[in-house]
Parts: sequence; structure tokens; C-alpha cells
Amino acid sequence: MESGCKSNNITKIRAIKLVFVASFCVVLFFVISKTARLYETKSIYKSDNKSSSILFSINLGNIYDYDDPISKLYSNPKTKDEVLKFFSTMTNSERVAKAILDNAVAHNMRPSLAFAVAYVESRYNPRARSTNRTGTLNSGLFQLNSSVYGKVNEKLIYDPYQNAKLGIGHLQEYINLNGDEFSALAAYNAGITRISEKGIPDVTFKYISEVSIMEHKIMNFFIASIALSESMKL
Repeated sequence: MESGCKSNNITKIRAIKLVFVASFCVVLFFVISKTARLYETKSIYKSDNKSSSILFSINLGNIYDYDDPISKLYSNPKTKDEVLKFFSTMTNSERVAKAILDNAVAHNMRPSLAFAVAYVESRYNPRARSTNRTGTLNSGLFQLNSSVYGKVNEKLIYDPYQNAKLGIGHLQEYINLNGDEFSALAAYNAGITRISEKGIPDVTFKYISEVSIMEHKIMNFFIASIALSESMKL
């Protein structure tokens, strides 16, 4: 009899655990699904086997049909500090987070896109340096190229705020010029002259994919943080 009671108790405990896990999965699915709908995209691309470039077109879904939650909450004095805290943790630097947030909002760019580009370019390192195949130098958060920004003072080029201002502004110019974020990212990575003359290199298509994936991750985490926060409610 006592053994039967223990068995029933174990069964009940297992059932409770299963219900809890199932409930958690449902909530998580809802959050991720909500985010996925915001970023619904369709892509079509063609690649020649021996070609060094990829021709592609990507149509944004309903990405412009909603209020960007990051910009909206950062522009609200009541929730601004919480947004800054979230991205300060993500970038491991309040200075870097504020530089990207302020300049993204100022240029009417989704902060999630700006943070994704900065991550792929420099991993949020304001002192990052790299040399590309042409021998020119890329510097700072947004890896500003010396062929374009060679006359900018070195102190300014490694200042997070100034680097973000120039990088985000430059990317926004390409977006305004093309009317297409993905073409703009291609131009930002490979250079508009390179693309117009030789097409988009494979490495640039990979770059665009990395930025897109990173932006999705950022939005997933941010929306999940909203769901768990009492102070950040849309």
C-alpha cells in the first residue's frame, strides 16, 4: 500500500514537471514566433559554380509595418535606461552601447541592424583594426576604411561615438540610395565601385547573412527581455 502511494506521488511529480516544461515551451515558442513574424524575409539568389560573385535580391516582408521596439523604448525617458543597460551588457560597454543607440536613432536606423553590423565588423571593439586585400586599413567599431576616411583624425576614428556616427551615417546613405538594406550592406562591405564593376563577391553575401542572423538574435533576446521585464512594456 505504502509502495503504491509512493509510486502515485512520483507519477504526480513527473506530470507536474511535464506540464511546467510544456508551458515554458509554449511561451518560448510564442516569443520567438512573434519575433520571426517581424522579420519575415524572402530571398532568391543565383550563383555560377566558377563565378566569384553572387547575384541576389531579397524582399523584406513586413519589416516596416511595425514600430521598432528598441527605438521606441529608448526614446521613452521611462524605459531609456533599461534599454541602455541591456545593450551595455551585450556589448560589455555602456559607452559603445550609447554610441550605437544614439546614432541609430539619429539616423532613423533600426538599432538592431546597427548593433548587428558593429558586431560582425568589430565584435564591439572600438580599437579594432584590420587590413583588407587592397591594403587599406579598417578602423574602429564600424571598421571605417582609410580610403574613404583617411583624412579623419585617428583620435576621432577610434572614438566609439564618432565612429558610430560616421559608420551608421554611411550605411544609411547607401540605404537611401538603393532603397534596399541588403544592397546597402553589400556596398558597405565590398564598396559600391567593386560591386558595380564586378558584382557581389561570395564573401560579401556571407557578410550579409551574418549581419541578418545577428540582427535576428538581437531582436529575439531583446523581445524576450521585454516579456520578462515589468518596466519595459510596449
